[in-house]
Amino acid sequence: QEGGTAKRIIQEIREKFQELISQASADIQIKIDIPAFIEKFVLNIIKKDKKNRSIVTSLYSFILEFYDRKKMLLLRSSERVTIEPFLMHLLKGVVIFETLIKEVAERNVWKMDSGSQNGKDIKTLGNLNYCSAFTRKYCKLNGQGTIHNIQDVLKSISKNDLKTAINVTYLLRNKVSHDLRWDDVFDDPVNYEKLFRQIMNAILIVIHNEFLV
Repeated sequence: QEGGTAKRIIQEIREKFQELISQASADIQIKIDIPAFIEKFVLNIIKKDKKNRSIVTSLYSFILEFYDRKKMLLLRSSERVTIEPFLMHLLKGVVIFETLIKEVAERNVWKMDSGSQNGKDIKTLGNLNYCSAFTRKYCKLNGQGTIHNIQDVLKSISKNDLKTAINVTYLLRNKVSHDLRWDDVFDDPVNYEKLFRQIMNAILIVIHNEFLV
């Protein structure tokens, strides 16, 4: 319906997504055209398997929720309360990235091909370090040894590029998904935005490289 709620939501998603695409273009030198994104990614991935609709809807809600969560941070009391809504939102983005990588690994028949892992399927993000098809095209994933809290993840963001985006997403996947008791870095909304930016870049890198080119 003209002027209805659905139209307003679609327009909002389009505007926010375009903003993030422009940011990613500056960060990681990729160009994503929205009509191509819809045709080559959204429609194709749903056509392949209807279950993939959850990837698309999760991506849209991940984008919109960021702006709501950012407003929440600005309204937090001096007690700062729980960080759970922000962790859960970032985790959603990490799971979107992981789901996309697994879809790509399955489609391209990626296998682990080094040492004792040779020939085994990709089951986790960590398995990607044993897959030369991934490491050649993207990067090696950094170890977890020096990462003890979210502040350490933030410190690892020295620039905005492909390797940083993928590694920050990987580090958050291994930390946040196993425990919610983490340091509150969200007293500064900029920190939340930095983490979201890296996850979003990682998602867009995979969409661009694996579905649009």
